[in-house]
Parts: sequence; structure tokens; C-alpha cells
Amino acid sequence: MRRRSLIQAGLAAFALLGLGYAREALAQPSQPLARVGVLGAGAPWTGGGRHPVVSAFLSTLSDVGYKEGSNLVIEERWQPPNTTVWLPEAIADLERAKVDVIFAPGAIPARALKAAGTTIPSVFVMIIPTAEFVSNTEKPEGSMTGFTIFDPKLPRQQLELLRQTVPITRRVAIIGDEAVGQGPFRPHEDAARALGLEPFVIKLRAPQPDLAGAFDEMQRERVEGLVVLRHPIIGEHRLKIGELATKLRIPTLFPTGYEDSAGLLTYGTDFTEGAKPAAHYVDRILKGAQPSELPVQTVHRHTLVVNLKTAQALSITVPPEMLRAAAQIVK
Repeated sequence: MRRRSLIQAGLAAFALLGLGYAREALAQPSQPLARVGVLGAGAPWTGGGRHPVVSAFLSTLSDVGYKEGSNLVIEERWQPPNTTVWLPEAIADLERAKVDVIFAPGAIPARALKAAGTTIPSVFVMIIPTAEFVSNTEKPEGSMTGFTIFDPKLPRQQLELLRQTVPITRRVAIIGDEAVGQGPFRPHEDAARALGLEPFVIKLRAPQPDLAGAFDEMQRERVEGLVVLRHPIIGEHRLKIGELATKLRIPTLFPTGYEDSAGLLTYGTDFTEGAKPAAHYVDRILKGAQPSELPVQTVHRHTLVVNLKTAQALSITVPPEMLRAAAQIVK
């Protein structure tokens, strides 16, 4: 009888102890929910799915412990391809959604964030110099910091690669987005002139750029090669640009990341290389860091891809040294 009483007392104590643990567990705060805004320019991505830059950003966030649908909410907003007027409205929408931090892939959304004067911390990735966004890269003022893949040597390198592959002696076309202004075209224009070439600039206008007309112009101008810039409108229409360039037998160099466009060459730093460290900055901000504590950094990782299928279609023999330098050869 005494033994039974001891067992019952022990079970009661264990039950009370378990109840205590349960109460303590219930009292523990749940894992904080991170709300991250994404502000993009242009259509999300031709071909479906998330933009590769956003995918790389989210993949890195996942690596450091953030799972969408669990402890992470993504509020994604993309600017319609025909206007930048919408961006302030999108920023206000992200403010209403009470996001903790904003990821801005591209100079256009970063510029809109700066103009809006939002106090929400933001991390940008861009391809241009960052001087207009922060004056002190070591201790960025305001609520912005981030990464740029800008390399002042890249325009000349791209033109030299194209000229080494095909005998460009006079005219080279440079195609990009009218919405970005004149500045982003200038480095390639200057590099072309420094190489003794005549740049022929073509600015595409959203929402429905006249690509057929643009290539008609190139033919009339007898361009010998084409360099495609990494601009918002290009991502949306890259496949058609590659198709027309091959059809009209214009050797074309695309920026790295646009290999699916079937250009003869792609060269540069992939935009996703900036998105990965940007995710680490977002993680640090979510854990309490201020943008001023996170220096603006430059990311360079140039890769060359040669498309031999396109070379064959254009009846071009790619020099052996070019093939040896390529990180990837598409056959």
C-alpha cells in the first residue's frame, strides 16, 4: 500500500513537472516573423518563375535560416514596364505592409526609395556607381546600403572580346533601356571610341519596344556587332533580341546571366553575385544592425560564355584562345 502511494505521488509530481514545462513552452515567444519587401523594376521574368536575382537572394536567406511560409514573409512588388510613376505607390504599399527591410535589385527602385525618403532600411544591388545613393561608402548615411557590380573596365573588355571574335572595324551597336537615362550608355560609347569604333546607340522604350525597327536601323547603319546592356527592359525582351540578332546575322554580346538569349558571347558579373551578399546584409539588419554599420561594397566575378551553336549559325569560327578562356561553352 505504501509502495502504491509512493508511485502515485511520483506520477503526480511528474505530471505537475510536465505541466510546468508545457506552461514554460507556451510562455516562450515564437520565432520572430521577418517581413522582407522586394521592389523591382520591369516585369518579374520572362518564362515564368521568380526573377533569378530574387531567387538567388531568397536561396541565400534560406541558407541562413529564413524559410518562406514559416518565419519569412516576402512582399514582392514589381514596377510595370511602362512607367516609373508607380514606384512611390509601391513603396507606400510596402510601408503599409510593415516590412522590416526592403531589397532593391536595380538602380531604378533604389533611386525611388531614396526619393521617397522612407526610413525602412533597404539593401540595393546595382550595376552603376553608388555615389548618387551614398556619399560615404564605409558608413552609408540614411537608410540605404548595398552592393554594386559596376566595373569601369568592363565596357572596354566586352567590346574587345567581341572584336577579338569577329572583325569589327567600324560600327558597333549598343542597345539598352531609354528609362535609365544617358549616363549608363556613356561608358560603352567612350570605350568604343577609345578602340577606334563608332558607337551606334539604340534606346528601347517600354512597354512594347520596337525591336524589329531597332534591328532594321542596325542593318541600315551596317553595324558589325552588338553589345546588349543590363537594363530593366532587356531582361523582359532578351530572348527576342537574341533571336533577331541571330536571324539578321549580327554577332551579339550579352551580359552574364542572359545565356538563354543565345548570344554569341556573354561576359561580365552576374547580377546574382550581388544578391547573395545582399541577403546576408538583410539578415544582419533583421538582427538589429543599422545600414550605416554595413559598408557599400563592390562585387566582381567576370565570366565568359561562348555559344558555339550561335557561332555556327553565324558562320563564325571562334578563336581557340577565346574557347580556352571561357568558363562555359554552349554546344
